Amino acid sequence: MTKSAIDKEAVSLQKYRQSMPSTSAYDLRAIAPYNPDHTNKISDFTKLPELSQTDSLGATTRTAQINNQNLPSTQPPRLPGVRGDILRSRATILTTAHQLQQDEVLTFLRYRQALPSGTAAEIGLTGQPTFGFSWGVTDNLELTLDAQTIDNSGPVEQGDFRAQRTTATGSGNFFQEFTLQGKQRIWQNSSGSQALSGVFALSRGVRSYRFSDKNSVPLSEGDNKQEIIPSLEFPFTYSNDGGFQFTLSPKLIFLPEDNALYFRRPPVDKPGSFGTMMGLAAGVSFSPNYKLVLWGDVFFPFFGRNTIERRTGLPASSPTFNAGIRYLINPRLSADFFISNALGNTGALSAIADKEFVSLGGSLTYIPSFTAANRKYPKNFQATLQPPPHTPAGFAFFDGGTIPNQQLLSTIQGSSQGILTALRYGLLDDFEVNIFLDAISGKEDESELGIGTKIRFLHQADGDPLTLSALFTVARSNNVLVNFLSENRNEFKQRKLKKRGFALSNEVCSFDGGVSGNDGECLIVTISTPIHYQFKNGIALWLTPTLGFVQRNGLEIGGFNLGAAIPLWENLNLIAEAGWDMTGKGNAIVGSDRETIIPWSLGFRWNISSFFGIISPKETPGLQVEAYVTNRVGSTPFHNMRVRADNDLAVGVGLLFPIQF
Repeated sequence: MTKSAIDKEAVSLQKYRQSMPSTSAYDLRAIAPYNPDHTNKISDFTKLPELSQTDSLGATTRTAQINNQNLPSTQPPRLPGVRGDILRSRATILTTAHQLQQDEVLTFLRYRQALPSGTAAEIGLTGQPTFGFSWGVTDNLELTLDAQTIDNSGPVEQGDFRAQRTTATGSGNFFQEFTLQGKQRIWQNSSGSQALSGVFALSRGVRSYRFSDKNSVPLSEGDNKQEIIPSLEFPFTYSNDGGFQFTLSPKLIFLPEDNALYFRRPPVDKPGSFGTMMGLAAGVSFSPNYKLVLWGDVFFPFFGRNTIERRTGLPASSPTFNAGIRYLINPRLSADFFISNALGNTGALSAIADKEFVSLGGSLTYIPSFTAANRKYPKNFQATLQPPPHTPAGFAFFDGGTIPNQQLLSTIQGSSQGILTALRYGLLDDFEVNIFLDAISGKEDESELGIGTKIRFLHQADGDPLTLSALFTVARSNNVLVNFLSENRNEFKQRKLKKRGFALSNEVCSFDGGVSGNDGECLIVTISTPIHYQFKNGIALWLTPTLGFVQRNGLEIGGFNLGAAIPLWENLNLIAEAGWDMTGKGNAIVGSDRETIIPWSLGFRWNISSFFGIISPKETPGLQVEAYVTNRVGSTPFHNMRVRADNDLAVGVGLLFPIQF
């Protein structure tokens, strides 16, 4: 980054400071280089480290030697008291009196993984993704829409019955509850350290249900689509400039007599009831530094019922809690890790508890840049190398680091595997979203269609020891997966099935592929942590640990991929990589069995931009072509660990085409 670029950034940050309300509680600590002694001056932004770059691979790779301790660092803007910045002032899942400013928009994605007892086949889907966004209509009025998923298969055992969701009335895998919430500022003291808001929410469930006896004979069924459940909250929040925040919030929720959105009373003579519920919630958060927030909240019901007793099957009461830690990746993006027994985040569902099972959760909170109010938040805590250097990796779609802000990277590969393609888009330098498709040919190995998100925590080019990211994907397989699950490469043919697509509404996934039908149309969830290191001479190494889970089957793939990119001459890399599946279940179908075989790839990648006289923007790695030989099923995180049926080899070519917006 040049000195003029840093000066421009400093001016932008100074303008941001000037756009904030004038108050003694808002000082240069919000925009100046981070200094625990708070002795910063705005001129510090012009102090630049010496940057040295090596271009042995041309536009394809660039490395920068940066002293991270000398880089300017910025904190998110801190408004006084309860009007504090978004990511540090809204840590708890409990709704507080913090209000978004006019036209500020906040998006959040949360995922709870319930841990009930039983096999993967018995408990089915216990993951609960929720997605929502909040919008500051005015400085004192805020709207939130939250789409919440409830544990699909549960609660299963309920007294003498089995109670589960069904698809008979159209309840799908995702988003069985929706909440629209409005929050209005009622009062704020003169210093801004205390505030009271009123919250009104309407929740609608779309979850069907069925009660069966122990022999799986249906007894009753229905849904809750006709019900609108209102709720009221009055959060009072105190916040000081030391990073401490405390909230008390009375809640009133008008549940129906016969259900609590997820739980229902059983079909017995004296089933008990849920009904109107009132209680008190409390939440606390503390920020020990500008990147960490510790938080927790709990709700105590005074009357009414918010759960069930699984042993008796009757409605019951239980405290609802969430507790975790937030890490600010940059001023616009944070990640949380938490534990929870709550079934939702907002409205009525935020007070519904699972009395017996606790979930592990993770969340992303993101401030998008499409409003002027949001763009006032800096993109990074420190000055970073711009444009970010490309991190060369292997033939899998998502190894290496993230792609830069506002870059679209398209990858298409064609081989005897099939047609493999992915689109990656950088929302920030540290944050990307993606969509991918492995359309696998033949009737032995499955195809896969999915979406994912990737976050970068460390970046070598900005002074960190290496580049570290986390990748999460959710995909749907086609019905050919029945071969892999049943450990028979000919199972699909023997059932006389026809290849089907990726209908997300299908509910035909079974443990071990079932015994008949299209029981291989399953959700596939992967978690991986790509690690990347590049030497000064341009050689790059990467290690990608990966876990792959299949709906109703549990962990099916677990291991790592190790690879290297070696520059042969300018713009041409030799790529070699191999992996290992450590589950012991087998990652390849060989005849009528699953075996563990090393997945590997070997090939070349060539940046052809200069060869054809194409002048690529310096923000992109340029147009690249690749040729490879491999025994892998495909290029998704799951397929990259899978080996083709009977360990067959495939030869392929690919094209990587980046566009910088």
